[in-house]
Amino acid sequence: MRVLISGSSGFIGSALVSHLESTGHDVTRLARSRSGVNESSVFWDPERGELDPANLNGFDAVIHLGGESMTSHRWSQAQKDRIHNSRVNSTELLARAFQTATDPPSVFLCASASGFYGDRGDQVL
Repeated sequence: MRVLISGSSGFIGSALVSHLESTGHDVTRLARSRSGVNESSVFWDPERGELDPANLNGFDAVIHLGGESMTSHRWSQAQKDRIHNSRVNSTELLARAFQTATDPPSVFLCASASGFYGDRGDQVL
């Protein structure tokens, strides 16, 4: 499978990339730094809403693990806002890009933390 992954340098992402590559999958990373882009990565800037939809073409799956670290700072209101916005904005950016891609992936898996909240109905988490 051709897999595009965000959060590939994080705790879960780095282990997942290693596993996918060791089992023969073709992995491309979403990189937030233009200087970090190479033949196995694609640039995006979720804070500025930058992602070329053409970069999503031809992948079988996109795995979105990106977002502000949950443990790097104290949980002030500003930090909570950064955590929330980093997850919501990046997911919305990917979803919008899927809509205009000519050959979008058939699978989109999104995970932003290890917590489980249960069914909360319409409550925003």
